[in-house]
Amino acid sequence: MQANLVYYLSDYLAMSPSLIAVVFAAQGAGAVLGAAACPWLARRFASRRAARAAVGAGRVGGA
Repeated sequence: MQANLVYYLSDYLAMSPSLIAVVFAAQGAGAVLGAAACPWLARRFASRRAARAAVGAGRVGGA
């Protein structure tokens, strides 16, 4: 999936290698923040509800 993203960003969106690096850095930062927030979210919401919200957020973010 990531290799296809690089191809898409470089060929179809004509992004420079540095901008593609920024995209991947933002993706990594989001993963770290999400992992850090996970214990709090698990305590705050029921596990099933939090999982559904995460899937929904992923669909919105990936659209």
